[in-house]
Amino acid sequence: MNSIEARSTYEALSAAHLAGQRSIENLLNCYCREIAVPEGQITVYPIRSDVQQDHVEMRGAPYIHVKIPRLDAMLLVSLEQYSMVGSYRFGENAYYRSPTNKRWKSLTWKALAKLIIDDLSIKFGTPFNIDLFRQVCESNTVSTVIIEQREKMRHNGYVTTNFIDSEQSMVFGHPYHPAPKSRQGFSRHDLREYSPELKVSFALDYFTVPPEFVREQSGLPTKTSELIEKNLNKELPDIGARKAIPVHPWQSKLLLKHPAVRSALKDGSIQYHTAVGEKYFPTSSIRTLYHPNNPYFYKFSLNVRITNCVRKNAHYELESALKINQLLLEHKPDLQHMFPHFTILQEPAFITLDMPHYCNTETQRVEINEGFATILRENVTAHTAPHVTPLVAGALFEKIPHGDAPVFQLLKEMPEARIRSETSLIETWMQSYSELLIKPVLHAYFSYGMIFEPHMQNVVVGIANGLPRQIFLRDFEGVKLVHGRFDVSRLGKIDPAVQKSLYYSDDLGWKRVAYCLFVNHLGEAIGRLGQGNEKLERKLWRIVGEVLHELAGEYGTESLGYLRLQELFSSADLPAKSNLIGRFLKRRDRESSYQDIPNPLRQIWSMPYAV
Repeated sequence: MNSIEARSTYEALSAAHLAGQRSIENLLNCYCREIAVPEGQITVYPIRSDVQQDHVEMRGAPYIHVKIPRLDAMLLVSLEQYSMVGSYRFGENAYYRSPTNKRWKSLTWKALAKLIIDDLSIKFGTPFNIDLFRQVCESNTVSTVIIEQREKMRHNGYVTTNFIDSEQSMVFGHPYHPAPKSRQGFSRHDLREYSPELKVSFALDYFTVPPEFVREQSGLPTKTSELIEKNLNKELPDIGARKAIPVHPWQSKLLLKHPAVRSALKDGSIQYHTAVGEKYFPTSSIRTLYHPNNPYFYKFSLNVRITNCVRKNAHYELESALKINQLLLEHKPDLQHMFPHFTILQEPAFITLDMPHYCNTETQRVEINEGFATILRENVTAHTAPHVTPLVAGALFEKIPHGDAPVFQLLKEMPEARIRSETSLIETWMQSYSELLIKPVLHAYFSYGMIFEPHMQNVVVGIANGLPRQIFLRDFEGVKLVHGRFDVSRLGKIDPAVQKSLYYSDDLGWKRVAYCLFVNHLGEAIGRLGQGNEKLERKLWRIVGEVLHELAGEYGTESLGYLRLQELFSSADLPAKSNLIGRFLKRRDRESSYQDIPNPLRQIWSMPYAV
């Protein structure tokens, strides 16, 4: 074996090892939060001699002991950190013992996945969920490919210096999902062609169709089809009165096999054009594509199961996006006045096809409607202030394979970096970030009954001189309205399916907001910035608390805002979404359950606050 072959083998082994470690960490994160902690099956110990005699290499670290009583099994994992929201940060050493393995045995990610799914099968009285097991395997495979290819691009490293870098730098994804990189439907070739983490770009495919086939709506003076044509730059041949429909190239291969499309292509009613025009960049959601000169992102349908869902734009999602956009336009002046550095990226238009004469069944008609569906979303650069760089929040706090999370690089860019301690810089950074993010999201919920999902992938941070200066919130798919607090007649005529998809109960809406904002987002951000330093974590959570106190002072004591914030400070728990249980039981996203985790806001405020 020559040196090049040896290096390639080492990189592949290293990638597989890193991916395996992250799979173990994700599975343990989910299992501990959703099952073991609520059932009281976790104990943390210093390393003991009886364990060391079993050839377990813990190197003096504390370890976490997890019982799986339904299987009479035990897990033993080295522990690096523990955060105020009950999050464990695991080390590399992991072992298990079961009735068939009396001595501690090294724990692989695949063995852990089987143990957990077996345990859930007994707990819920259902068969082994082979689909979930395959999703975990798929996620591990994707992570391995991504890490291996990223290691070969080491000159690019894991830096986050511009917008598209940040969109394409999330190597591992959601730390509390059992299969965060699952992409069921993508082949190995597809992974390399279309995965944002591999820093790819590609041209779009187009179908040109008669105007009567087009179904489009726009909240703008310009039709959706005209907005698309403006950005084609004359790359298509003369199409006359036809309309051009952009499609993700993976999706077009699927659509070309559809009987209705094949019939329409055969008789010339529609035409197919591959790899047209300039290359677009896939963003962190995979199916939403970006070009710096196009004023709109294209959010395509992609019939691939990415984490929880097959990512196609259902007909009710198209119309609900426009209804939400209509509502936001009503409140835009108020939001801009109160929060001038906060922007919600609009989704003002959609386009798709309807070809009933070529469809033999209603199912085929729906497949065409959903398969071609595309939502237009405002480009973040249109709202970015001078000298501000937009970066995806998830990329800033990613636990990367080499070095610190990218947010620490931003600290070094702050003007006071040379004369102040890192702890002091972190506190300043968190103060700016909390002010920009928390108030507008909660104001929209308290004042308008609008439920946003400000998780890390949905938030873009505008950075100048290392500090947060703007916040951009995106993706209307998860935006809902609180049932009973909003007059639906204001939205005009509305399809019953669209209306149903738009609403959450007040309780579910609050859980969604609280989870996304305080657990998924701020909890992870503070955990990453705190790096296991409990004193620093408490300071950062206190900064969050002070922002909330200030917000509470803007509401009357009988208002929903004041009462919800009072509840937030007094409650012992915060809601955390149960992704593992949700995937195991194959629940839809809106049917997600929530698990209580420790509320750090109550821990740092010993007395009820007063306004």
